[in-house]
Amino acid sequence: MLRLNPDLVCRRPFPHLFQRDVLDTTAYHALRDEFPSPEWFPAGHDHGRRDFSYAQYGPSRFDDFIAQSAAWGDLFGYVRSPQAFDDVTGLFRPAMDEYGYLDGPLDRPDFSLSIAESGYTVRVHHDRRYHIAQFLLYFVDDEVIRGGDVCLYEPSAPKALADYERCPEEGTLRASRTYRPEGNSALVWLNTGDSYHGVTRLEGVRRFLYVAFNSASHSAWPLGRHTEVVVGDNRSPYRSGRDFIQTVRPANSPA
Repeated sequence: MLRLNPDLVCRRPFPHLFQRDVLDTTAYHALRDEFPSPEWFPAGHDHGRRDFSYAQYGPSRFDDFIAQSAAWGDLFGYVRSPQAFDDVTGLFRPAMDEYGYLDGPLDRPDFSLSIAESGYTVRVHHDRRYHIAQFLLYFVDDEVIRGGDVCLYEPSAPKALADYERCPEEGTLRASRTYRPEGNSALVWLNTGDSYHGVTRLEGVRRFLYVAFNSASHSAWPLGRHTEVVVGDNRSPYRSGRDFIQTVRPANSPA
């Protein structure tokens, strides 16, 4: 369903792809037209962003929404299929070997529809270690006035992967690439230890889908000394079969 072009994969600052017209035009317009209205979203927001998710952030009316939207039902079914995982990770297989991907059973994917509004911004970070790869798919027309760009970062000075922190201090990174959200565009990236990204302050409205493919283990990657291992997540009931949250740190990691 995603028309991903491996010739567009970039290795710097970490393996990623930005592509326009990633969906068939008819499919994109159906998804955009059926994007859930704010009434579907749970009350409250996180720093200007509201999420309507496949159990990622607790109970919601997600099943009801998917049942009444053929377009979103098709995309959701695709994301949960082995084909989607192969389509995305197939872009990055050589890099996955290079970064030491820990192959194993897969867990359910994250699938989160979001509406971000003026003031929304995201500090620089990399995603949880049980994520293998993820993508953002944008549903925007002219509602983004300025900002809302995803910036990719690289260390100001070379570091060993074991020394990378999830949320590094300011001044230790420099901006490498910036991608502006556009309708029917996608940013796809491998969740490496150095996959640092953030979002510039938004003015306007940005609608998007976030998908992450997950390992059933606590980590999809070798752990650095600063890396926090999360087994389960107190905001992610779909990672059931475990305690809601159990945090383990390597012995030589700071508390």
